[in-house]
Amino acid sequence: MQRKRILVFVSYYLPGYKAGGPVRALANMIECIGSECDIKIVTRDHDLKERKPYSGVQPGQWNKVGGQDIFYCPPGMPGLLAIARLIKETPYDILYLNSFFDPLMSIFPLLCSIPGQGSSQVVVAPHGEFSHNALRLKALKKTLYIQAAKLAGFYNDVTWHTSTEYEAKDLRNAFPRTKDSNIKIARNLAGGAISCSRNDKKRQGELKIIFLSRISRMKNLAYALDLLRTASGNVRFDIYGPLEDSAYFEHCRSIMEALPPNVEANYLGATNADKVVPTFMEYDLLLLPTLGENFCHVIAEALSAGCPVLVSDETPWRNLADHGVGWELPLAQPELWKEKLQYMVDMGWEEHHAMSKSALEFFKNHCNDRNAIEQNLNLFLPSRTEALPPPSSVG
Repeated sequence: MQRKRILVFVSYYLPGYKAGGPVRALANMIECIGSECDIKIVTRDHDLKERKPYSGVQPGQWNKVGGQDIFYCPPGMPGLLAIARLIKETPYDILYLNSFFDPLMSIFPLLCSIPGQGSSQVVVAPHGEFSHNALRLKALKKTLYIQAAKLAGFYNDVTWHTSTEYEAKDLRNAFPRTKDSNIKIARNLAGGAISCSRNDKKRQGELKIIFLSRISRMKNLAYALDLLRTASGNVRFDIYGPLEDSAYFEHCRSIMEALPPNVEANYLGATNADKVVPTFMEYDLLLLPTLGENFCHVIAEALSAGCPVLVSDETPWRNLADHGVGWELPLAQPELWKEKLQYMVDMGWEEHHAMSKSALEFFKNHCNDRNAIEQNLNLFLPSRTEALPPPSSVG
């Protein structure tokens, strides 16, 4: 049987890391299915919010990077004609688009994909773009495109890749006439290894908190900072992530400067992907009041480093308290967030060490199970034995 040929379009990819979860999700998927499919990737030649191209690659042509065929588009190249030519010249069976709204890396390729001329299937992974909070950002532009796409029937025959039942529900809200057979749920693969070399020196009355994500309104850093205004004890809050929204960060900076003397807040810049898990091992808690995620790799990475988490209930991670690894809380109840933060400040070493061990065990049991791998394979290889019904959430 001929191997499936998959042509992937994605806004940013390796060696980039500043776009966060979608990059890691795709890399983990490719590692999983790469032995059974032939995959080529088209992406930009630079990282998020950067202009300088990656070193060691040749923009405008195919590169072999880490054993993968990657076409890095230079600025100005990814226009409709260039995309059309690239699609026409690249044999493939499946077109896999890792966004819904990106004009250059999703909308243009979709328009250039003509049935019968290279592709019998188009798979679209919106990566959380249809969550209610995501749609509130630039709402008019997004609403107009969704309505235009419905009228034109652009997405009538595509297969949708959603990572959880929650994301599938968001998709159905945006495209209510979508057939159930056109929606496939395949949980994102976390990747990474469990690490036990933690700096377990938690002291009662002290707390080292980490925020690691893009600095954007969607990640809700300002909310996290506001929570710390009333914290007692010695609290250090270190912020890692690329500056996606400079104006929003200035607002966050003003909150940082107004925090009480017992709370130290620092912005430490972006972190390379290979340093994320070792960085988590230096902290007592991940604080992430995100407005919405379709998976949220940073939670998996924190757990793999034995770092408990305090996150919003706008992610698929559920029942964290039942597993003793943290909490998922509603954003409408800031007092509950403050209560849990103070609980963590007052926590001693023994209780925190137990939470850390639970986090490692939780990651081991709930991430990258065989069922999730089968779900990802079945996105592209439907002839395989169907996986078990997908879980509605992680945990």
